[in-house]
Amino acid sequence: MPIDLGAFIGDYKTQEVSINRMVELIHPEPPSLLVEHHPVYERHPLPDLPVLAKTDAHRLHRLDVRGLTYHYPGDSGRGIENVNLTLERGSFTVITGRIGSGKSTLARALMGLLPKESGEIFSRL
Repeated sequence: MPIDLGAFIGDYKTQEVSINRMVELIHPEPPSLLVEHHPVYERHPLPDLPVLAKTDAHRLHRLDVRGLTYHYPGDSGRGIENVNLTLERGSFTVITGRIGSGKSTLARALMGLLPKESGEIFSRL
């Protein structure tokens, strides 16, 4: 019984963090945008997409991050602060940490899904 209770509390906390992240991603949109018509490809083939040829010039060789900081709105104090890292092409990097420690926030800030408050991100092709 104590093991099950502990697992339940841990799962509940994980779900709480996930739900809070999803709520932050949802921005209020005007009703006209929510009901705007877009094609749905449920039964018909998808439209043809152009194939873009990639060359070595398109490959990322190095990513440098200096002083990357992002804090979520409000007084939660959550986010990342003063992150410095260098990722080389072909290297294997693992970011670990507890729930809510900023792993997903770091990934989203690196991809440009969250606006950085300060710091620089350099990509070397």
